[in-house]
Amino acid sequence: MKKLITFIVSIIVILIVSDLLFGYATNFYVRKCGLHGDYKSVEYVMKQCKEDVLFIGSSVVLNSLMPSIIEDSIGVTCYNTGANSQTLPYFHTILNCILKRYTPKMVILGFKPMEFSLEGISRYNLLIPYYHTGFREIDSTLESKNDYEKYLLQSSFYRYNTIWFRILSYHFIREHENTNKGFLAKEKPIFPPTLSSTKESHSIHHNKVLIFEDIIRICKQRGINLIVYSPPIYKRYKEKTETIKALERICKNKNIQYYNDTQDSLFLAHQDWFYDSVHLNKFGAIEYSKIFAKRLHDSYFK
Repeated sequence: MKKLITFIVSIIVILIVSDLLFGYATNFYVRKCGLHGDYKSVEYVMKQCKEDVLFIGSSVVLNSLMPSIIEDSIGVTCYNTGANSQTLPYFHTILNCILKRYTPKMVILGFKPMEFSLEGISRYNLLIPYYHTGFREIDSTLESKNDYEKYLLQSSFYRYNTIWFRILSYHFIREHENTNKGFLAKEKPIFPPTLSSTKESHSIHHNKVLIFEDIIRICKQRGINLIVYSPPIYKRYKEKTETIKALERICKNKNIQYYNDTQDSLFLAHQDWFYDSVHLNKFGAIEYSKIFAKRLHDSYFK
C-alpha cells in the first residue's frame, strides 16, 4: 500500500513539474520567436493596433474587406481583425480588449446570415493563451464554458496546446500568414460554387442579441461610429433569415447603419467572385472593397 501511494504521489509530482516546465518553455519560445499563423494577427490586435477603422467579424469579414483599398479611398488607416469561425462573444471581447488601449473612429462589424442562431463558443479557445494576462472578459468567458473549465485552465498543457499546434503547422506546413493588414485572400477554387435557392430560417439565441446590443451600447458610449454589414453570399434566399430580420430591426431602432448585401444582384451574377457559397475569393473581395470604400467616402469621410 505504501509503495502504491508513493507511486501515485510521484506521478502527480512529475505531471505538475512537467506542466510547469512546459509553461516556461512556451513562454520563452513566444517571447523569443513570437506567434505565427492567425495568432500573429490576434497578437497585433490585442496589443498594438491603433488604426482609425477596424473590421470585426468571422471569416466572412476576414475574406471580404481589404484595408489597402479602403485606405486609399478614404484616407484613414484600417485593419481587418476578422478570425475564422468566430462568433459574437469573440467580437465583443476583441472590441473590449482594443478599447483598453485606444478608441478607433469607426468599427465595421460583419455578420453571417445565421449569426444569431450559431451555438457555442468553441473557437473562443483561440484566446486561451491570454488567460490571466490582464483581460478580465477573456477570463470570465473561458471559465463560464463549463464547471470544470476554470480548473483545466490552470494547466499549461491545456492552455498552450493551441499555440504548439500552430507552431508545428507553421514550421512543417508553412501556412500563409496575413499580408494585407489582417485581410486574408482566398484564391479561386478548383470547383466553383453552384447557385441554389434556400430557406434558412432558424430561431435566434437571445443571448447573442444581447451581446450585439451591448456592442452598440459600448460604441455609442465611446463615440465610435458603428457600421454593420452582411457581405454577399452565393445563394438565393427565399426569405430573410431571422438574424437578418433582427439586425434590420435593431439597427433601425438604435440608429445604426446596416448594409444587407447577402442578395446583391451584381455578386449573384458573378460566380467567379466566390470561393464557396459564403466566402468571396480575392477577386470578389477587391470588387466588394471598392463598393464599401465608396460608401464610406460618400457618407462618412468626404
